[in-house]
Amino acid sequence: AIDCAVDRGGGKPCFLPLKIQHGMETSPLSQFVILAQTAQGRACEALVRQALDHSGVFVFGELLDCPNVQALANVDESRRLFELLRIFAYGTYPEYMERKAELPELNAAQRRKLQLLTIVSLATKEKLINF
Repeated sequence: AIDCAVDRGGGKPCFLPLKIQHGMETSPLSQFVILAQTAQGRACEALVRQALDHSGVFVFGELLDCPNVQALANVDESRRLFELLRIFAYGTYPEYMERKAELPELNAAQRRKLQLLTIVSLATKEKLINF
């Protein structure tokens, strides 16, 4: 289950379980995109962090395209997280390593996920992958 970040005042998001409506299960990415339509500020940041951490989400372009997520690029404190999301959507682990000093630190699961996404990206371009 995905948690929904709800701002309870004071700028601190409170996480509540997201209910799946009408018994229809949607993909985790779809749930994050739906939540991103209304999440703003710190709640939107928390949502992006949850998406990056979620074991079932490996596609990030749709989330990156949400206007509230795009707005993170215009706020100094949020820009680094937005850039990290952009790397997960369209970049590679070596690109992250080149810009590591200006981006949030990856946890072990995020590092593994970005490495896997990099292998997939390389596989679409190369016939033989050395590793």
